[in-house]
Amino acid sequence: MKIVITNINKLTLDLANFLSNESEKYEIILLSEKTKHSNNNLQKMIKIYDVKNDLIASILNLDLDNKDIIICNFDNNYDNNIVAQNILNKNQNIKIYILVSDDSLLDLYNNNDHITVINVNNVINNLLMKTISQEQ
Repeated sequence: MKIVITNINKLTLDLANFLSNESEKYEIILLSEKTKHSNNNLQKMIKIYDVKNDLIASILNLDLDNKDIIICNFDNNYDNNIVAQNILNKNQNIKIYILVSDDSLLDLYNNNDHITVINVNNVINNLLMKTISQEQ
């Protein structure tokens, strides 16, 4: 299973490492429009591609199939929406997760069978609370 993550930052690097540690079945692909990014502390199963300003074409050329997942993580919600719609236009069966940082942004998207919007801060808070409660 390919898991493609857009917009490399600390959050997506941590997510890629976590997913890579979860299963050897995952092929983690990070896409970046930046020419420099940190390869430090990345698991060996993670690939990083520089996409040179053509993110959508780069994703569509990855030969994705029905079990693959795209995780969109842009600061600009317009970019999230454009990427998601272009991917779904080519392959209706891909699962797309859009990460947002604010509950007010959840209304911008329609959750459906193919697009799920997740508030990253809620996920982090829930994991933190679960970790704290397990340690007590």
